[in-house]
This record gives sequence, structure tokens and C-alpha cells, in this order.
Amino acid sequence: MRDRDCKRLLIVGASARSAAMSAIRSGFEPWAADRFGDIDLRECAESIQLADYPAGLQQATATAPPGPWMYTGALENQPELIDRISQGRMLYGIGGQALRAVRDPLRVAAVLRDAGLNAPRCAGSAAGLPRDGSWLCKPLASAGGSRIRPWIDGPPTFGLEAPAYFQQRIEGMPVGAVFLAAGRRAHLLGVTRQLIGLDWCGLPADAAHRFRYCGSIGPLRLNSATANRFARIGDVLAEAFDLRGLFGVDAIVAGGDLAAGRSDVWPLEVNPRYTASVEVLERALGIRSIALHVAAFGGLPCATGSASVSMGADRRAAAAAEPVAHGGLADRLDDARPCCGKAILFACSDIIVGLKFPACCARRNSNCAWPTMADIPAAGSSIRAGQPVVTVLASGANEAAVLAKLKSSAELARAELAGTGACAAG
Repeated sequence: MRDRDCKRLLIVGASARSAAMSAIRSGFEPWAADRFGDIDLRECAESIQLADYPAGLQQATATAPPGPWMYTGALENQPELIDRISQGRMLYGIGGQALRAVRDPLRVAAVLRDAGLNAPRCAGSAAGLPRDGSWLCKPLASAGGSRIRPWIDGPPTFGLEAPAYFQQRIEGMPVGAVFLAAGRRAHLLGVTRQLIGLDWCGLPADAAHRFRYCGSIGPLRLNSATANRFARIGDVLAEAFDLRGLFGVDAIVAGGDLAAGRSDVWPLEVNPRYTASVEVLERALGIRSIALHVAAFGGLPCATGSASVSMGADRRAAAAAEPVAHGGLADRLDDARPCCGKAILFACSDIIVGLKFPACCARRNSNCAWPTMADIPAAGSSIRAGQPVVTVLASGANEAAVLAKLKSSAELARAELAGTGACAAG
């Protein structure tokens, strides 16, 4: 195999920018296709923007350069499309059959309960369910928490999605755990706090946006007991659904303090692919997530030069993940690593991106090893209300410091978009 073909990696999904940058940090040369075609994606990778996403992905990948491919969110909801694309090139990800199984919430809940783990009750219909807000109505093809609503009496604020399911509502802290699966075992890479439905990110305070994903902060510092709970969840899911590579688990931590161990973990949903919080963990922990992901599928290590070709894929991925899984989180409450975060800024109304906004973002990134502004739209882009505009990123000594920086960056970006303020240099 030619050296460039060995290093090339096709990345497709609704937004490919963060995974493309992760691939570069792992030594790959990404080729990307997504909905947005943001400036920073075009600057770091050969890429195309698809007006007919996701229908146009099959044709786009058919004419793309040689090389294996991987998908990001929310392409896991398109198992037939994934299988069609994989007929022509190697997939670093799980295929349609495994996707259908792990994206079945009733089946996932049954597997967790059979293993003695927590799982919210799930139902395929609303028959007999109380309409008091103690249950949530969720679309089966979910993405980023959109279109989730409490199941309550009275006229709905928006229509019942079909197909949909119903899940018992669990109160607590929303988190996202990231795992690397290899050899039917899962290695916990990190856990982040999820930012959900925030008005300062531009989301209206209504039922339609209450559960929308806005970003992540982490890694959370876990005591041994809590880390072991997450590790057990990952192992059970990897074994039951034959998961490989990177995958995420959305969960609720209920009833207490993560650091003190007085908490309970309730898994909600499995995202069997590179997730939005991965770049937060990469920034904080220094891991090369795409290299780990590729190794789990037996990908050639020529991109990173860090693993032996003769080593089996499962052994290679497990060996690479081991120091992170067991040295990065559990029993390290005094860890001096920084806390990192990202937040997505949404359009409050329909907007046209002005000529100055991309230049403003570039200035804020000019002196940064990591971007502080990402997913940057081109000048003249038309963005509808409720759609993402830009992502802000930050690091700090703790969660509070990171959250303050994210809010400040969001305010500056909002002012620049409105033309009422200056976007200061980062």
C-alpha cells in the first residue's frame, strides 16, 4: 500500500471538523464530507459540502480518493447507507447489523438490567404511561437531544415523532462517557459533563430545545467506585453488541457527588462512533483518539508509527488505551491536568454570516495551539434559527473556570455576529 493511501482516512457525518482535526493529530490525512463545509474543515482537509445530506454521501464516497472510512454523528441512524458505502471501501466502525441492535433502546436497557446494571424503563408505545413528565418521548433516530420532550398532559408543543419510544426520566447530572472497545472489552477514556439546553448558547427556553446538546466539559474526576461503574457499563455493552473502536454512552449521574462516590450511574443511550466530547478529552489528556480507533479495527499503524504491524488489532488497541484508562481517571483526584470544554452557539433567528466574522475567529485562533473558535461558517452563509453557528473551546484549572471562558467567548461571538461589538483577539 502506498504511504499516502495508508495515511488517508475518509470521515463523513453531519459535522466532520472535530474528527478531521483528531485524525490529523493521529498522523492521518483526512478527506471529509459533511453538511456544513466550515472554513476550518476546508483549511485542514480536502473536503466537500453536501447539500443533499445524507442522501449524497454514497455518491460522494464512491468518487472519493482510495482509503478506509469512518462515520461521525448522526450517521449511526443510517445503517443501510453505512452498509452500502462499506461495500466499496473498508469501514473503521460497526456495520448495519450491529448498529440496529445497539441503537434499539429497549434491547440496550434489557442487556444492562440482565447484567445487574441500572437502566431506565423503556416502552415502545405510550399506552398506560403517566403524562406527568416522569417519562420522556424520544425519536428512535435521535441526534444531539433534538426533538426530545416530556410526556405531559395538554396540547403538545410539537408533533409526536414517528418512530419514537418512551423512556423513564431520571433526574441528575447529564454526562457522556467515551470508551475504546477492543477484544469485546471496553476501556474507559474519560467522562465529561454535558451542557444541555442552555439559553446562553442561543437556545430558547421551550420544550423543543430543553434536552438539546450544547457542549461538554471535562474530564470529570472520578473515584474508583464510580470509574468502575462506568467501566462495567462499557464492558457489558462491548460484549453484548460486539462494539469496536470509539463509542460513547450518554448517562445520568444521580444522587450525589462523583468524587465522594455517593452517586449512581444510569446509562441512557449508546453512540457507537466518534462523539462530540472526544476532542475535549484529547485536549485534556493528550490522547490520540483516531489512532486508537483505527488500531481497534486492525488499521495499519503507519500514520502514527507507534505500533507494531505484527501485533493483533485487539492487542494493539488495548495496549494503547490501557495507560489512559487506568492512569488517567480513577484514583487521580489530585490530577493536575487541565479541565477543557466546548460549547456550541446556535442562531437565535435566521442570520446571514457577515464578512468580518470569519476573520474575527481567525484572530482569536492565531496564537492558540488549539482553536478557541471552531466550526467556522463562511461569510455569506445562511443559517436558520436553531441551527449551529460556531463552536467555542476553552481550558482552565477547573469546571467553573472553563464554563466562564466558554460563556465569555459565546458572548463575544454573538456580539460580532450582531455587529454590535468587537471580537477580541484570543
